[in-house]
Amino acid sequence: NQAGFNLIFGDATGQAWLSALTNYALPSGSYEGGVVVFAISNNRFATQSGLMEALPALVPSLETAWIAVGNAIPIFDDDGVSGVASRESSACLAAARWCLMADGYWVAASETGGYAEGTGSSFAAPQVSGALALLAQAFPNLTPSQLRARLLASADNTFTGFVSAGQVDLGGGFLHDYSTEFGHGFLDIRAALLPIGQTTL
Repeated sequence: NQAGFNLIFGDATGQAWLSALTNYALPSGSYEGGVVVFAISNNRFATQSGLMEALPALVPSLETAWIAVGNAIPIFDDDGVSGVASRESSACLAAARWCLMADGYWVAASETGGYAEGTGSSFAAPQVSGALALLAQAFPNLTPSQLRARLLASADNTFTGFVSAGQVDLGGGFLHDYSTEFGHGFLDIRAALLPIGQTTL
């Protein structure tokens, strides 16, 4: 909310941080801008978004450069994601228009020996950053904002439990549904690498 924004960004240090975020995210001159990928809270029962994942709600100019990432475990069938086994992070809430889900479950070497399981939106968000890097390699002529739009536009929201709260125009009149719980749906790198729309030869 505005009070939280004023608390964090109200002094000189906060203003410098906001300027740095804005300068990185938004295009200027020959600089094409960037994309900020932010992990949302791991509190499954949160009823309010954190300031950083929902920052474009208070600074609308950042929306085209922002992705909030939640953590959920998908159920797959032959056609893709058919449902959600569990949502492990907060819902997208106020960040829903620029949010998507990725599977943040992992198994890795443990500090105490052997292997350990872990889960969290901090493990889901790097998958989205990596997907943006793959798209930048596959489509070198697209701007960061266009790569972000492609990632959101190709997110899988056909699964059971997805309830649309509206649509976002991701550019050129391409509308994509989003929900307050799952945002645009699950990250789908394969779909993001495929042609979108009508193809011609």
